[in-house]
Amino acid sequence: MTTISPPRLEKQSFTDPEKAQAHMAEIYHRNTSFIREHLSATAKGVVPEGRVRACYPQVEVRSTSFGKGESTLPYGYLHTPGIYRTTVTAPDLFRTYFQEQFTVILKNHGGTIDIGESDTPIPLHFAVAANERIDGEALNALNIPLRDLF
Repeated sequence: MTTISPPRLEKQSFTDPEKAQAHMAEIYHRNTSFIREHLSATAKGVVPEGRVRACYPQVEVRSTSFGKGESTLPYGYLHTPGIYRTTVTAPDLFRTYFQEQFTVILKNHGGTIDIGESDTPIPLHFAVAANERIDGEALNALNIPLRDLF
């Protein structure tokens, strides 16, 4: 079965924490919208001709030194040189948290905050908003397990 995904976005580097967080949110919203649009079409009888996949945003930072900045904060340090990556969900909910973390990491380690797409697919149930209503009867009438499509 083929995979239907939005065009992959190139990784971008940021030295501005707000712009990094905004780009991370943009990727998340674009990819969850992609999944929701296909789910909505499926509920209207337009079954995708493959598996619908879109991935979480990914944050990457690099450290080349064991040095630490001057701070009494218990976070914002990369304890050893290396590349650190994580996927992100709900970037709007944690906007302030991410901006603060990015600010401290950039202050302590320099470099950039790199934002791109991970290889980790967003599960269908994380792409649908809590207040969004989907026609479950129409989906059940298709007699195709959603797990086969999403």
